[in-house]
Amino acid sequence: DQYYSVIAEKELVKKALDLDRPPSDRDSQDNCQWDQTESPTGLPGPSKAKDLLVPLFGVDPQVYVVLLKLTVLQTIEERYGEEAAADYMNNAVQFLMQALRSDDRFFHWGRHVLMAVLRRKMPLGAVRMEVARVTSTCREHVMEVNGRRIMIATSIAFEMLPVSQFASFTEMLAAFDPQLRERRDEKAAEER
Repeated sequence: DQYYSVIAEKELVKKALDLDRPPSDRDSQDNCQWDQTESPTGLPGPSKAKDLLVPLFGVDPQVYVVLLKLTVLQTIEERYGEEAAADYMNNAVQFLMQALRSDDRFFHWGRHVLMAVLRRKMPLGAVRMEVARVTSTCREHVMEVNGRRIMIATSIAFEMLPVSQFASFTEMLAAFDPQLRERRDEKAAEER
């Protein structure tokens, strides 16, 4: 019982610290705790994504960035703990890596967000349909928690944009995040 109370205390402290930050800050590349070290998924972090993308902005019309949000990951972490959440995330990463092309690049973007960089010789609509088909395939994941087997659907939401429409990494992030876009627009208005 004492073991579970220590875990519960840690989770409460973590939630309390997170409450002070808006959701967009919790999931941004600036707050990814795995950026300089290996993430639980084994994927590189946001700085590696930025290194890959910076030379492609405004240039390559065949490159698309997809933010993949594991919508139930936080619930799994709250109910079953960090180990179960890491298992769920690893399962989702393996599923996505198998479902998409072998040359697609994946990054651990934030707490429950993955980034995929796709190179396709087709229009945005066709690429969006491909990703929608993959993410809508409701694959179930069986987890063992406290001696019980629990089946959970792998639920993934996504946003996608072509890299060629942006001049910089910051501009692309603002397009993905309305709060960041508002702050950028406010700053630009102040400078005028």
